[in-house]
Amino acid sequence: MNLIASKTKKYLINITGLRKIPHALLFIGPEGSGKFEAAVDLIRLVEFGREGDSQRVKKLIKSGSPDIIIIEAEKESLTDSEIRKEIKIDQIEKAIATLKFFPYQLKNRFIIINEAELMNETSANALLKSLEEPSPNNYFILLSSSHDLVRDTISSRCVIIRFFPLGSKEFFSKMDKINCKSDASVMEQIYFWTMGRQRLSLEMAKNPDLIKAKEENRNLLKSLLVLPDYKRLSTAKELSQNRRKLVETLLDWEMLSANNIRKQLLLLDSESKNNNFVLKMVKIAKLIRAALNKLIKSNAKQQVIAEELFMNLHW
Repeated sequence: MNLIASKTKKYLINITGLRKIPHALLFIGPEGSGKFEAAVDLIRLVEFGREGDSQRVKKLIKSGSPDIIIIEAEKESLTDSEIRKEIKIDQIEKAIATLKFFPYQLKNRFIIINEAELMNETSANALLKSLEEPSPNNYFILLSSSHDLVRDTISSRCVIIRFFPLGSKEFFSKMDKINCKSDASVMEQIYFWTMGRQRLSLEMAKNPDLIKAKEENRNLLKSLLVLPDYKRLSTAKELSQNRRKLVETLLDWEMLSANNIRKQLLLLDSESKNNNFVLKMVKIAKLIRAALNKLIKSNAKQQVIAEELFMNLHW
């Protein structure tokens, strides 16, 4: 199944049709929106043309081809419960060192940097020179969930392609093509929670427990907004034991806030709009985003971040 939205796929085809393909691209979109799949498809288009097979690219990646280098953030344990993810300078320097050699199996060399926002200052600076002085036949494809989280010095030197969730019509059409067995009500839930994010939709269709976990996060946010302060602190302590779980919960809350705001703003009848509700949800969304940024970009303790957020989430 092709997970890339049709508009994005057309844009990639147009880019590869240019006389000079941009040497650095930054794919921006939520997790599961098809960014990595698009990177694979871009390599296919550049190397093998429209009739090429993406499986050839995937096999090269799986075999560890020196012409397709994938950089992932390394995990570092800070404490028993805290793990920091970071792209370090040695990872960038090792990849850049390959640029002085000719490609081995392909006509070009591609460096894919996943979660590019996790580059620290030194690793970003190491990459900067290669972006400023590109060498021929070398392409950088950076992937990130948020433009704001990527350092300006990096993003300003890239062509930015934004990945948007599938519209409901295209989403249900693609799910029908793979004979998804979930009933209509479950599919509506999946679409709500994923907002059309393709890979995540497939995962949820295969694993109903993921939907259950999302609903538990919704109920937790509802209860938290009216909890007394002492229970907020104990909830923060419990949830912050697992950094990934904390991030996933906050992302769900951010999505819920955005959906609630969107629903109110789309009301055509101005008298039906609850402006006070919108203002409260905007405040909540900003607090959640600020906490997420701290979790991703700073070394602050996750329990401290959770406690600060939970104590400020009031309805």
